[in-house]
Amino acid sequence: MSEVAPSFRPIEAIERDFVEVRTATLPPQPALDNKFERLWDELNGAAAHLLPDESGMPYLALLRLLQDEFDRLKRNRYLAKLSGIRWEPRA
Repeated sequence: MSEVAPSFRPIEAIERDFVEVRTATLPPQPALDNKFERLWDELNGAAAHLLPDESGMPYLALLRLLQDEFDRLKRNRYLAKLSGIRWEPRA
């Protein structure tokens, strides 16, 4: 029995979603976290499956950018909480 290779969204489509998350003002913080988590899971799955081949490299590169952005947002939220400022994602 032959295995059917899973299909992944094109990297350009995921990049568009990432840009949308970075620039959109999403309602509450959990919505932003959930969107990041879904994109991270999607990118991680594609990169893990495709990585032995060079076709996985763009997914891995975008995954790294996504993680860096998520870490930056978490750090800003933490610093705002320490200073008593209500932090909102940038528009």
